[in-house]
Amino acid sequence: MRKTICLFLILNIWAATVNSQEKRSLTIEDFNNWNILKSSVISNDGKIIAFEQNPQKGDGKLIIRFENGDFDTIPRGCNPAIGPENDFIVFNIKQPEDIIRKAKLAGNDKELPPDSIGILTVDSRKITGFPRLKSMKIAEENVSWIAFTVTPEKDLKDSVGIKKSKGKDNKAVREDLVLYNIKTADTIFISSVTEYFYSKKGTYIFFNKQEEDSVSVNSFLYRFNTATAVQDLLFSEKGTLKKVVSDDLGTNYAFLFSKDSVDNKIYSLFSGTADELPDILIDSYTRGIPVGWSPSVHSEIYFSANSLKLFFGTAKDPVMIKKDTVPEDERPKLDIWNWQDTKLQPQQLI
Repeated sequence: MRKTICLFLILNIWAATVNSQEKRSLTIEDFNNWNILKSSVISNDGKIIAFEQNPQKGDGKLIIRFENGDFDTIPRGCNPAIGPENDFIVFNIKQPEDIIRKAKLAGNDKELPPDSIGILTVDSRKITGFPRLKSMKIAEENVSWIAFTVTPEKDLKDSVGIKKSKGKDNKAVREDLVLYNIKTADTIFISSVTEYFYSKKGTYIFFNKQEEDSVSVNSFLYRFNTATAVQDLLFSEKGTLKKVVSDDLGTNYAFLFSKDSVDNKIYSLFSGTADELPDILIDSYTRGIPVGWSPSVHSEIYFSANSLKLFFGTAKDPVMIKKDTVPEDERPKLDIWNWQDTKLQPQQLI
């Protein structure tokens, strides 16, 4: 019995030794062939999953799998998001890696070729794409329109009809807002948009258009009704408008506005409703605001869940820095000499 057990152990050790000799060591090529799975998402009904499959180096792909076993593969797809009603999938499409590498080698690290946006309709499996993507937003519920911005292009038509700025020194970043209807594929282009906000319930999209020249800035706040596709002008004034937000239903909204033309602006908080145009709610003179303070453009603005409260931040009014009118050669300078210097003070300045 002991001889049998010993023979069995010897055979096992010999087999393990042979197997270990057949396995090769890992190399750099093996690591290059490994794929990384990331950015996985699943639909609310659990019937669709999407994820990225990226190699260690090179272009990856987006894989979308459906309940029936079908799947779609999108080359260079990334950052997927599935609509709350499970009827569409939106994602980025990266530029080929060799194009990005060439741009980096050319010293254009800050201006790399932009991604495109892809929209897959689940029922038809049709993919619609738009180039030059900057940002994208969808509501948390009842999404019928996808809102995103792209780098402006001269031949895009403006559905609102305000002329683009001809100013030479434009500090506000203006982009083209694109509204795409999931069910009808209708597409609306709106130019010169600086900000946009999608209400949580998907009822309204707010956006700010800006027209600027060498003297002044004109701001226009619009509200887009996602049910009727009607755009309403809510506010139009000379000045700078920022931080537009709304409550979940989109019936109450607020934003910051300043008529100042200087860089360090003092803002006032405006608010409006579905039935009333916006008006000043809080400014530097409002009771309860400390003297020398005002609503802050650097803080978050948001409504409470029941829409009864509006939260905002305050800060000290910015200090106005006066422009120096003294030429460089007329400004006084200080030069200190001590007894250990090897040259006299007049000689040091020669």
